[in-house]
Amino acid sequence: MKPNKTQSGYTLIESIAVIAILTAVVGTIIKTISHMHDRYRVSRLTSQIVELEKAINTRFSASEDYSSLTAKLIKDEKLAPSDINWGGSSTNPFMTHKFGGNITISTTGASPHEYTITFTNIPVVPCVELATQNWAHNQYSNLSYMEVNDNKLEWITSSEEHRMPIPAAAANDFCNSELNNTIKWTFQ
Repeated sequence: MKPNKTQSGYTLIESIAVIAILTAVVGTIIKTISHMHDRYRVSRLTSQIVELEKAINTRFSASEDYSSLTAKLIKDEKLAPSDINWGGSSTNPFMTHKFGGNITISTTGASPHEYTITFTNIPVVPCVELATQNWAHNQYSNLSYMEVNDNKLEWITSSEEHRMPIPAAAANDFCNSELNNTIKWTFQ
């Protein structure tokens, strides 16, 4: 009689196939989570500028005189979104956004009724998203103009290319492909 043979394990080929499938699944999961995290950071960056602008406008709504607006005032009165990072000292604080770039707030020299918010070191995808954001609500906006890497964008100009909100194709031209994009918003 022949002995009864039973297979008691996987062959090397079957083991390699299982490992390859598991590797592909884990790689896909990691890539998806990474993409979701990047989208979250872009979304928060966009929300940070909107929340900051609303908090400043609410704080100064009675006087509309922004001459006392400083980073210290924003920190002391807790006007900044909770996820903005703070650095510096208590007398000279500074803010950083989700991608680690600086946020500066200042009044414009021309008028105490205007202020600027500047975000530096923005990657290209968030730069395009911020540049194409529509700031008008019910056909009104506090935004006077925006500068994307020294390209001034206004609500009404003779050039359609420099009119807000700009199309994504124009924003791609204005935003550098590196992490050194700067966007400056001037509000009134």
